[in-house]
Amino acid sequence: MGKSEYYCLILLESLKENRAISLVQIAQKYRISLDFLYKIASKLKKAGFLESKEGVKGGYILTQKAKQISLFDILQVLNKDQQVQICTCHNSSCSRITACQSYSSMHASLEEKLKEITLTDIV
Repeated sequence: MGKSEYYCLILLESLKENRAISLVQIAQKYRISLDFLYKIASKLKKAGFLESKEGVKGGYILTQKAKQISLFDILQVLNKDQQVQICTCHNSSCSRITACQSYSSMHASLEEKLKEITLTDIV
């Protein structure tokens, strides 16, 4: 699994349980490093997708409805530090202008599709 799948996994497990979900349970169920899950949950919490509850029935719970969280939103958290570089040259004599225009168009289309797919769609 790639990182994006792990981000979705935590959110989906929280959604399926409809209650606070323990990262320990997820780690055991999927044989994933608990430290790794804590790092992901921390980023999702900071982004406003999760809230942590303490106590015996504690864990992480969604702060938004599943239909309000798109795959694009999740990937934005994952790729927060990696901004897509779109050509800013706009010089017709640039040797890369065709490739940049194609990439820009592809990126816009992909972004649009990812915004349409929500957690509800992938449960």
